[in-house]
Amino acid sequence: MNNERFHRPKRKKGNKLATKETNLEAFLEKRTTERNDFGETMVNLKDCEFDSWKTFKSCIRLIFQSSSIDNNNNTRCCRALNVSSVRVLSSSCEEEEEENNNNNSSLFLESLFEDEKEEKKNTILERLREMNVSGNEKAFRNQKGCDKFVECLRRTRNVRVERLNASSCDVDDAFVESLLASPSSLKRLRALNLRNNKRLTDRTIDAVLRFCEDTGSSCVLTDVNCSGGTFSAAAIGRLGEALERNAVGYLRRRLKKEGVSNCNVTDGIFMRLFEDIVILKNAVDVRNNNITENGFKQFFEKFSVHCCEKENNDASFSSPLQLMCDGNPGFSSSWCKRLLALCAFNGLYEKCRQNRKGEAMRSLGEVGFGCVGCEVIAPRILRRMPFLESIGLHHNDINDEGCAHLSELFAKHTCVLEVALYGNKIGPIGAQSIVDAFTARTKERLSGNSSIRGLEILDIGGNPIGNAGVRLIAKLITLEETLVEVHVDHVGFNEEGAHELLRAMEMRLNNGQPMRTIWAHGNDISDDFLTSLTNLCRNRHGNAAIDGGSSDEDDCDHDDTSHTQYQPKPDGVWDAQECETRALEATKRGDNTDAAARLKSNRIASHAFGTYKRYCKRHYENAKGAACFAAFVAYEKSTSRVKVASLGVGTKFVPPDVAGSAFVSSRDDVIRDSHAEILARRNFLRYLYAEMNDSVPGGKMASSGAAVQYNDDNNFSVLEMNDGWFRKRDDVEIHLYVSSAPCGSASLNLESSLSCFPHATRKGTNVSSAHNTIDDEKVPPGCVVLRGGVREAIGNPKQTLSCSDKIAIWCARGVQGSILTASFIKEPIVLSSVACSRKYDGDRLFEATYGRTCCSSPSLNGKNYENKATKHLCTQMASISIEFKERSVRARADVGESDESVSWCAYDTIARVHDGRTGLAISGRGKPPRASKYDLKMQFLKLLSSIFKDDANSSIAKANGNGCSFVHGDDFTSVSLLKKRLQDSYAFARNAEETIASSPYAKFKETVLRGDGKSASVSFLEGDCVNVAWRDGMAG
Repeated sequence: MNNERFHRPKRKKGNKLATKETNLEAFLEKRTTERNDFGETMVNLKDCEFDSWKTFKSCIRLIFQSSSIDNNNNTRCCRALNVSSVRVLSSSCEEEEEENNNNNSSLFLESLFEDEKEEKKNTILERLREMNVSGNEKAFRNQKGCDKFVECLRRTRNVRVERLNASSCDVDDAFVESLLASPSSLKRLRALNLRNNKRLTDRTIDAVLRFCEDTGSSCVLTDVNCSGGTFSAAAIGRLGEALERNAVGYLRRRLKKEGVSNCNVTDGIFMRLFEDIVILKNAVDVRNNNITENGFKQFFEKFSVHCCEKENNDASFSSPLQLMCDGNPGFSSSWCKRLLALCAFNGLYEKCRQNRKGEAMRSLGEVGFGCVGCEVIAPRILRRMPFLESIGLHHNDINDEGCAHLSELFAKHTCVLEVALYGNKIGPIGAQSIVDAFTARTKERLSGNSSIRGLEILDIGGNPIGNAGVRLIAKLITLEETLVEVHVDHVGFNEEGAHELLRAMEMRLNNGQPMRTIWAHGNDISDDFLTSLTNLCRNRHGNAAIDGGSSDEDDCDHDDTSHTQYQPKPDGVWDAQECETRALEATKRGDNTDAAARLKSNRIASHAFGTYKRYCKRHYENAKGAACFAAFVAYEKSTSRVKVASLGVGTKFVPPDVAGSAFVSSRDDVIRDSHAEILARRNFLRYLYAEMNDSVPGGKMASSGAAVQYNDDNNFSVLEMNDGWFRKRDDVEIHLYVSSAPCGSASLNLESSLSCFPHATRKGTNVSSAHNTIDDEKVPPGCVVLRGGVREAIGNPKQTLSCSDKIAIWCARGVQGSILTASFIKEPIVLSSVACSRKYDGDRLFEATYGRTCCSSPSLNGKNYENKATKHLCTQMASISIEFKERSVRARADVGESDESVSWCAYDTIARVHDGRTGLAISGRGKPPRASKYDLKMQFLKLLSSIFKDDANSSIAKANGNGCSFVHGDDFTSVSLLKKRLQDSYAFARNAEETIASSPYAKFKETVLRGDGKSASVSFLEGDCVNVAWRDGMAG
């Protein structure tokens, strides 16, 4: 009898013992972890002990039996199995005898694949991707056990094991030779761990080399660890060369499909992939690898020579190469920045060669190539792009040294009309270089060189140039009469610099050559100075700039809406039939799968697009590329009528450092997040306030935009009253339409294996992936991981949640917000669907919105999210073609995809714009923007005032002109209940405007939420209540 079992060491703390009485399902559940969102799991039995071989076999069989019934998306399937250092405590005489005869080998290794049916053995290995059998010396010590293990691997038709760990198993060369003798059996093997097997020699390396040679160019074995054996230096060298060759072959195949991020690419491999990389037309992803400064240097030097040789042979040559390379050790080096600058120039040249001039301003911006990048691109633009009119170099970490490199470009380029340098680190010395360059250019033009065109737009905002820099800009304004638009916002000048600008602009005005626009907000100057500067400007039609407010009353009084604070008034009447025709045509072009649902989503998109074209006419006509807009759309189920309630246009947000400053964080007139989805939701709140105000006796909206947009036949109300509360009508659905996938998880790179990025994110740019990566997964573009979850961003002015995360919260808690919940609308207004046109991925959009919170869409009528047939009711693709014309004007504030953001709701006669980069009104003057906190607070107070207004005719049902009146007959009882409830809850209600109109929004919100004792704990975006909605800790 084997006495070894009587001297077994004590079990380590944390080891698990399974006996015949153990509930194996519960035992395995504790040892199972999710690998991803596709139901793939890893079972970790490391250091586990079993009372008998029968128990161990039952456990293994149970693991793969649960995998074999994987017939729907929710069933988990074991892809990785760890049986490292497993021990079996045999108790029966029969098993003891069998154990002695086989030395544990055949019993252990047979149990891994044993099943009654042959096809089940095959199925097990076809499902496994990773197998860890390390630490089982006894199991592999007997030749019979090794033969059993190899036989199971070799006889399986389609082994899919990618990683095999047999470290510390005391295997020898013969085992490795037998294991790798049949390349077709392990053709998917990528990593082989043979560490700490002392009996291995050069024969093992020779076996690996034969395996690679026999597999050929399709070999993916790139990682072999055999440390601990006895090998010669020559053999190790041969192995390294073979593995690198395999890696290059594998990466070449992967490169075209999904890039080579997180693939351990070294400098040598990076250079061996050079010829494959430079011919690709799409962006190449080499992020999160091991490329050093030397690797980027070699690539840049070779790429520069490559481009020069091609240019000499073909003057029109352009390389479309674009690289994403953050997360590498050499990313912050000067050579990497040079390479990024060269790639950015190639992109600019290619777009201009394809006559995509509208995108020229974005091609060089936000790359981060710094001063060395300016040294790269300046001579190339001057040499190869003499007719370039717009140069955008914003957010590139350019300082005074970089401006010295750019000065020759600005002085000698004869066609440049527009330069954007905002958001860099340019000081007074850099401003001097820029102004001197344009001054020399202007003097040459005035001396008679007619080939030189005058500079029209200069944006140097967000740079610390101070009074000294502004003084130089003022001199350029005086000299260059074609300069009609200047941006010096947030540059740090005071009234001394303002005086210089005033004198220069007065001189231009007196000479009959006034400027059109000056952006000077965000500086240490008074409102009087800012008003004086703006009043010296003239718009394009020669009229004085209008001091427009943000209220609806102000909008109605302006006959001239050509000023950049407004979009033009729409012409004619709303043509709903055109939208319906467009939706029908788009639906017919698609397949016949669920045509009714596709027609509905196309109708929603068509009405949203029609509203955008009608009320944002100038923005639509001047959009560069494709504008990003969103709309909240109401759908009446009984009549199938569609009504666009609100619209938002924009892509900008206030940078975190600016948003967290005392100047911005303490102000209620700043919109920190001007993305289209956020503006659409804020304007939907304005719509709700307006409809409630328009429905109570004594309330009256000043504008009649709803009457302009819809006639009586097409208009309907969204809300109704019940027991002193407003609520959404049961017959009405609220849908969100976005022209492009929302930022965040819904915009996750398509090559990612995840259907949804499982972590909360905030908006942000130019963040290295080395500090922005979770579990080696790619972070959605334009986002930064919130390691503290959603709560990290709530209430923090420096953190702005991504649109995907905000929409997920709306799906769970409604779109109405805490103030309306506590005061007027008790029941949440939840989204019935989210429709999207560009960058649509149904599964990803669903998981980023409805799927990541514990909520239910009204579209499902209480059903669970079981399959795609129900998911598509919540997230739908709109196939409406969204056409955009080429750019036709040269005012950056008027052009789509610039800093301009647009707000509109169905009660507005015209759309109003604000500066999305600063969150303020255009040029920083005028009343607060629409949908700002200040504006929403005033809408709340206006509604309270209407409710408590003494009206002699309050007993007569109000007949308003937009068909939305729903307060008549018995409903006046609800109005009375509403008045009484508000008066009891809010002591300030009757004198609201006098008591809190001037209070900060935070204080106002606190007052409202404390007004109703039952609603004191209601918080829409604060505290843990948001994180509760997130599934299984996804908020963190």
